[in-house]
Amino acid sequence: MVHVPTDPAILIVENDEETRELYADALSRIDAVLIEAGNPYEAFEQLGKRAFSLILTDLHMPGGGVEFLMNLRGANVVCPIIVITGLGGHSIRDAAMTAGATVFLEKPIRTKQLREIVNRFLSSTPTIA
Repeated sequence: MVHVPTDPAILIVENDEETRELYADALSRIDAVLIEAGNPYEAFEQLGKRAFSLILTDLHMPGGGVEFLMNLRGANVVCPIIVITGLGGHSIRDAAMTAGATVFLEKPIRTKQLREIVNRFLSSTPTIA
C-alpha cells in the first residue's frame, strides 16, 4: 500500500519508553505529527495507517534493529531513516547503513543536533512511503 504524506509525520521507534518520550519531547517544537512505536511490529502497524516523512529508530530492540531496517526497505519504505543507538562501532554502523539507514548516530545525542538533522530532511520534498 502506498501512502502520500500530507503533513510531515515522524515515526519514533524505540522500545525504551523513557527514551522514546525524550525523543518526542525533543522534536515537539518541529512542525510535524509525531507517532510513537515501542517495537518494529507496532511500527509496521503505524506504517499501514499513514505515510511518514521520516523514521527515527533505535537498533537494540525486540525484533532486531538491522532486520527492521531491511524489512522497511523490503516493504518499499523510501523515507529517510535515522538510526540512533548505543551500539557503537564500525561493523554495526556498516550493517545499519547497508540495511537502509540514511543517518547513523551514536548515543548520547544532543537535542540540537537531532533537531537540525530532522529539520534538514523535513525541509526537502516529501517522499512516498
